[in-house]
Amino acid sequence: MNRWRSPLFILVLFMIGKDLLYAPIPYGLRSLAQGLCLAIGIFWLPLGVSTAVLARYWPILFYLAVLFIEAPFSSYPIFVFLEVTSLFSMVLFFIAYHETQRKRGLMGQDDFVRYMVIIYSVVIITSLLMARLHPGLVYDSLFAGDSVGYEIRFKGLYGRAGAMGQAAGLLLGFSAITVRKLPIKLGLVAAAAIALFLTESRSYWIGAFVAGTVTLWLYFPNRRKRALVAVLICIVGYSIYYASGHRIDGAWLAQTTRTDSFGTLSGRTYIWTEAMKGIANSPWIGFGFTMGASGMLENNLSDTWTRNLVSDPRQLSRVSMHNGYVQSLMDSGIIGTFFYLSTLVLAVWRAMKLDKERVYPTTMYALLFLCISNFGDSVIYSGTMFPSVCFWACAVFAMSLKEPLPHLAAAANGDTPQISADRRRFANLLD
Repeated sequence: MNRWRSPLFILVLFMIGKDLLYAPIPYGLRSLAQGLCLAIGIFWLPLGVSTAVLARYWPILFYLAVLFIEAPFSSYPIFVFLEVTSLFSMVLFFIAYHETQRKRGLMGQDDFVRYMVIIYSVVIITSLLMARLHPGLVYDSLFAGDSVGYEIRFKGLYGRAGAMGQAAGLLLGFSAITVRKLPIKLGLVAAAAIALFLTESRSYWIGAFVAGTVTLWLYFPNRRKRALVAVLICIVGYSIYYASGHRIDGAWLAQTTRTDSFGTLSGRTYIWTEAMKGIANSPWIGFGFTMGASGMLENNLSDTWTRNLVSDPRQLSRVSMHNGYVQSLMDSGIIGTFFYLSTLVLAVWRAMKLDKERVYPTTMYALLFLCISNFGDSVIYSGTMFPSVCFWACAVFAMSLKEPLPHLAAAANGDTPQISADRRRFANLLD
């Protein structure tokens, strides 16, 4: 099948496209993409499912089962059921995809990453051009709490700065890892870094830095010395700059890092405190998948953060706890959060433990970037926004590595493993 007409390409294109602020019929794009995924997954099930397959993906499957069981007990059972089905369609599709690839002897996410790099590149470069030509369309005035007031943040073609931070952070790591043509690599890395910086999204700054550092250390040992030298050069350079009497503009630095909101993390600590009061009334099963905010509303916890909550579940599901782990607790309670955390931990562990030849750095980068950013924003909690879909895709792939790779199995049988040069190198995804 032509890769540009494959279901995977349609999924990535439609799910990234529907997240954009000016996307036409976003619900239509989402329904088409996820309906196609669900159909493919169901078609695969009778011949593809087995005990071994179920054992590989047990934490995700248990998590989905808990979400389905909890749906009837929520305030909006039909809506919650549809949201769980949305996530189920994504997970089932990627299980079917990777299990099919495994049978063919093809492991990897090259096509998935290729599509992301190309589409995100178009979105982010267009957003930066719009920032020069029509800045009023791509900057957002965001209320960050009574103590902070309004902040001006770069959102690009998205509806909020956080969504741009997610896209820029993923493109930054993926283009740095997978694009080998130096001019294109430098251009994409620079565009992603600038966009990420302009969002002023500290969660994604930290996520990209930590994920990039760990991935560099684990997967590119030959570049460790160069990285350390670069850090030393920066330290020495700044020391000379400081010794010469120059200083970084404190006001600019404070504005860029938003130091005035450090105390409450832009109001996040207040939301988390109030959420914990709400979860006390439904600690085991929560308030329904993506509907955690209804727990705050129902328990009369309305304030400046929740006063805009309405009875429309589509609006309630958009109210974020600004922490994916708190979000999971509010959505699915202690039971669901146990399997949620098991999925995250097991996915990272398997990616680190079982990729012994270190040939899948994009998987590790994506998992770490999204798990770390999840502390400051609800990134991993649904099948709606594409970065969340990206996590579930990478988690499924990491869990598919449970069995030894073919060349490792050959070595275990006493054969000499044959690893080609192409196997050790990462595909130039823009060829």
